[in-house]
Amino acid sequence: MSKKLLIISDSHGYDDLLLKVLRKEDYDISVFAGDYTTNLNFMKSHFDYFVDGNNDYAHKDVEVFEIEQLKFVLIHSHQFFSFDKEVYFKRMREFGKKYNANVLIYGHTHYQLIDSKIEPILVNPGSIALPRGPKQKGSYAVVTIDKNKINFKIKYI
Repeated sequence: MSKKLLIISDSHGYDDLLLKVLRKEDYDISVFAGDYTTNLNFMKSHFDYFVDGNNDYAHKDVEVFEIEQLKFVLIHSHQFFSFDKEVYFKRMREFGKKYNANVLIYGHTHYQLIDSKIEPILVNPGSIALPRGPKQKGSYAVVTIDKNKINFKIKYI
């Protein structure tokens, strides 16, 4: 049985953009990687899993969950940030390994990234509101899991 995850991050209070993506996509599980800066009840009613970012203080910093026998760790990642990308990725992967994670989902940088060279796989959906990626368009990620096979796709608003 396949599962489809919708992953969003860094909306910074632009609830209209969140709703636009939530209505546009067909998904089984919704995930948010921090910096929502909106009402906590809004987040609880629209997301299965979400964490606080460096601009949020009402929920939790880490969420661990399992889907189709794959373990996910969700963080915002400001705790591990370094301008040295190798150091940054190393810190996050070490953190994910503490939980035996297959995938670590993070936000904070507003840059889209899927780094599947080694586990845990690093997934950053970018920002739907304040993009910094090469296309300068709001982005999010869709992850499809089917029989322990995982497929990642970055999509744009």
